[in-house]
Amino acid sequence: MRAHKSSSPPQLSLTNIEDKDVEFSSQVTLAIVYQEDNFLLQLRDNMPTIAYPNCCGLFGGHIELGENPEQELKRELVEEINYKVPNPMEFRVYNRPNIIRYLYSSPLIVAIEQLVLQE
Repeated sequence: MRAHKSSSPPQLSLTNIEDKDVEFSSQVTLAIVYQEDNFLLQLRDNMPTIAYPNCCGLFGGHIELGENPEQELKRELVEEINYKVPNPMEFRVYNRPNIIRYLYSSPLIVAIEQLVLQE
């Protein structure tokens, strides 16, 4: 994965996180990380075994046993880009039959050069 900083504000569409034909049975968190007019996205690995290979997406992951969504989001951002998000704000919750997606927003309060892509 690579972190990508857009030079112009992208048009975000929630269609890729709402109703795709992907079988899941879990809970995940996703982070809308922004700085001024830019959003921080990840370029997913080009592996056919993962959902949405070689596509840009939001950082986040699966909630582990004993975690609440905010704890998971904070853990994932440290694991993925070594960013300690101070106070994520709940943005939306999408509850579907096979998956619950918790979306949070958070400003990026460090320089992008300070992030360390780890996964």
